[in-house]
Amino acid sequence: MGSCIWKKPTLSYEDHMAWRLKMLKFWKDRHEERLAGLSASIEKLEEHIDRDNKKDPPEGESLESSGSSQ
Repeated sequence: MGSCIWKKPTLSYEDHMAWRLKMLKFWKDRHEERLAGLSASIEKLEEHIDRDNKKDPPEGESLESSGSSQ
């Protein structure tokens, strides 16, 4: 069965707008939490890549030649 278009609204216009604002703020908060998680993951991955690049010698150099010569 479909809803009747003549049915009286259960919320006033002001109440509906307040509910809508509350829901939009809730969704915004959830998205900000997810975005913060993504940003932290990206930052950590970049740290790992930088660390790995510093650990590996540049192309053409071997581990023996990178130490001090005696």
